Amino acid sequence: MIDNLNLIGTEMENLRTFPKNSEIAENGIEDTNTVVEEVSAEVVDDEICKQAVRLARQPLPLYMSAMIDLSVIYPEPVPILEINDKIIFSRGNISAIGGKAKSRKSFLTVLYTAEILKGIGKVVIVDTEMAIAHVCKTATRVHKIMGWVENQNNERLTVLSLSYIG
Repeated sequence: MIDNLNLIGTEMENLRTFPKNSEIAENGIEDTNTVVEEVSAEVVDDEICKQAVRLARQPLPLYMSAMIDLSVIYPEPVPILEINDKIIFSRGNISAIGGKAKSRKSFLTVLYTAEILKGIGKVVIVDTEMAIAHVCKTATRVHKIMGWVENQNNERLTVLSLSYIG
């Protein structure tokens, strides 16, 4: 039974990782299900392999869709905040501000957030430490700098307080 499970795992990995993104691009393969069916036609005689093929046809786990392919050249991210020609934040990146207690991290967050919002796009702030009342004060400061109504949410700024979770 263990050998059968190992075979299922091996077959699933082979079917799920073939073809690679670069092979799809090179060979003009439009649908990976076609490849799965071609591979499965060779191994359909065995019931274990049939099960592996059924499992391989299920959607890929999220982590597999996020895997990078080193053979692909990805475009550089677009900078959205620079200081002295140094990129501080770029579009699509997740950034964190860390430091010692009372080192004015929230103040820096407010300044950076307002500066980004003056330009383009949206900002999401995720606070993991402060009480929700203090997180609200941070959001209100951003609204004040931006000239927005201070007691209404703005669609360009989302603020999450996670300190109560856990």
